[in-house]
Amino acid sequence: MQDLSGQVRKTEAHSFAHGGLADIWKGELKKPSGDFEEVAVKVVRASWRDPGYIERLKHKLVREGQVWNELEHPNVTPFYGISFDTDRPGFPCLICPFYPNGDLSKYIQNHPDVSKMDMIVQIAAGLEYLHSLPHAVIHGDIKASNILVNDQQQATLTDFGLSRMLETSGFTTKTVGGTCRWMAYELLAPCEDDDDDEEFTPPLTTESDVWAFGMTVLEILTGQIPFSHIKNDATVILNVMKKILPSKPGNIEPGIWRLLEHCWDFKPEQRPSMNTITAVLNVIRSKPLLPEEIDEFLSALHSKLGAMDTQVANMQDNIRPMEGNRSSTDGKSSRTLWGRVSATFSRHPSAAFKQQRTSEKRNTLTSKQEVEKRLLLEAT
Repeated sequence: MQDLSGQVRKTEAHSFAHGGLADIWKGELKKPSGDFEEVAVKVVRASWRDPGYIERLKHKLVREGQVWNELEHPNVTPFYGISFDTDRPGFPCLICPFYPNGDLSKYIQNHPDVSKMDMIVQIAAGLEYLHSLPHAVIHGDIKASNILVNDQQQATLTDFGLSRMLETSGFTTKTVGGTCRWMAYELLAPCEDDDDDEEFTPPLTTESDVWAFGMTVLEILTGQIPFSHIKNDATVILNVMKKILPSKPGNIEPGIWRLLEHCWDFKPEQRPSMNTITAVLNVIRSKPLLPEEIDEFLSALHSKLGAMDTQVANMQDNIRPMEGNRSSTDGKSSRTLWGRVSATFSRHPSAAFKQQRTSEKRNTLTSKQEVEKRLLLEAT
């Protein structure tokens, strides 16, 4: 990741966009050739009252920026680096390309004839890429305002992990204005397993991203934010906690709506993966599917992958005697089978054994993806 300090300056007196987490300014990046490129300068909105806050934020920005810097996909906004002197001295700013088309919400308003389905498929493809990396990248704040439209009229994801960066004293994902409308049930509702742990914060997961993706699709197709009929965010949270979901608008095809309902399953493990969602959307784009066809396919896929989960569980049981005495897996940090397998093996003292386990797990995950692809081909 590049330190762009001394190479970026703001070019306007006022920011041109305001998000829940940051203000965005137009700027110029001086390239090694001497040429200048117009860029977006994202200045995280933070409080200066806590002397240690800025220092902690710096470390988080650098860590998350390193992850973002490794990403390369047509539907992922490139990340240029961090500048520490573009705004206030010593304060980190994120530097990205400037896209005149703006975010997807505004772009659709200005281009009503754009294919919304194409944009949705592109978003799904970008998110599928993030989730399929060897170390899955969780976006954590998917919504139309965090999706930019580049110069090729492609939807690109941005603001990876920004909500996680700001999970420090008094400024968490749950307090970011409006984001609760896209947040998954398990992030808003009390967790039954953690009633005695008041400080436990549910982790962001690929499954919570899937929920937010479903809400973003609803936002794109209707042109309105989720739960648009409810003005108060607190009421939205109460509705989700009571398992009250948005009502079906008349302009959404039944098959797409059924897919969204699966994205909003209150049991995270029952939600389809982005790999499955992307493939189903590509099918729907060419030929509409009935709700029962969506159900039939997802049910078949779930059964196949459930059988593979059993195989992994058996593998875990066979390996456990080799580990000797060890503490039990913490259920709070590892809620899914895949998380328990990872936690179990990561504590083993043998590096060679851990490498072997990693290889076996990757092969198993690859097999799961192959099952998804094969079932999709059979369905189409």
